[in-house]
Amino acid sequence: MKEEQLQLIQHDRILTVQRDWCKGCNLCVQSCPAGILSLDDGERVIVEDISRCIFCGVCAARCPDFVFTLARTAQPQVAMGGPA
Repeated sequence: MKEEQLQLIQHDRILTVQRDWCKGCNLCVQSCPAGILSLDDGERVIVEDISRCIFCGVCAARCPDFVFTLARTAQPQVAMGGPA
């Protein structure tokens, strides 16, 4: 079974992706300036390459279902991805 919630961290920003909330509208995929989002076979968003993410928040702003949350963390960290 795939993880339905991901937390992706880069420096002082955390992007949380609630995949189980995704309805496959494709707005985030079309809006991502880094081109790292796509939909899987189940029509849920996937992050293809977090190292290319610029953590701009466009995905969070465009998503009508609040799949994405962008926040800051107190301690800078290196880029990484994985289950929450």
